[in-house]
Amino acid sequence: MAQIDAWRNTVELFFQRGKDIGAGIGMALSSYPAILLTYALAIGAVAHRRLDSLGRILAFPTGREVERHSEHTPLRTEGDVAYDMADAISKFAQAEQAIRQLADMNDRRLPTHDWLFETLRPHTMAIIPSEKRFERVFDRTEVLLSLACGVHTNEAEGRYSFTPGCFVYRDDAYHDTVAEINKSLEREGDESPFVRHGLVGHSAEDAEINLEAFFGHVMFCANSLNVINRP
Repeated sequence: MAQIDAWRNTVELFFQRGKDIGAGIGMALSSYPAILLTYALAIGAVAHRRLDSLGRILAFPTGREVERHSEHTPLRTEGDVAYDMADAISKFAQAEQAIRQLADMNDRRLPTHDWLFETLRPHTMAIIPSEKRFERVFDRTEVLLSLACGVHTNEAEGRYSFTPGCFVYRDDAYHDTVAEINKSLEREGDESPFVRHGLVGHSAEDAEINLEAFFGHVMFCANSLNVINRP
């Protein structure tokens, strides 16, 4: 836990720095350091099955400005990683054409996410030596990040902003993770660690609604990529 806290200022700095870049490819790439660091921290937490650590990572403040969305919603005095990750990944996706031109990326379905996968892989060998296990951990991490992004944006703005990921076309991790969450909700209800650590909502009832919306997002992405994603 102390190690995660030590990275807090760096995460916040990267997210804040990404807000100060103008439009175009510069803006798209400005979010890359924040995304890369968050992925690295999240992969470590998921690899060790530390949902508490993952929840703490996604609750880091990110220096987002105070906003008032309407007279009925309170002022938000600080953002969090899960909220701002949705916006950061959306911006990073604008660099897709540039990344496609890089070696071995031209025929990728989601080149920005494949780029993250291949960039992080060499740095995880010590904790995840198996190539197949790293793939599963990476995909599971993206499932949980996407869910958290959607949940936090819906709470803040009344709309889901789930993010895509390699789990859309490598769907085993998606189905296994959702099945695990559902079993935990059935068995533990509001005491499920997925609920207690803010990854799927603040109650089992919220989680079920959020999971249904997430399923719709995954199906939409699969159809967009012409992928057959099993229900």
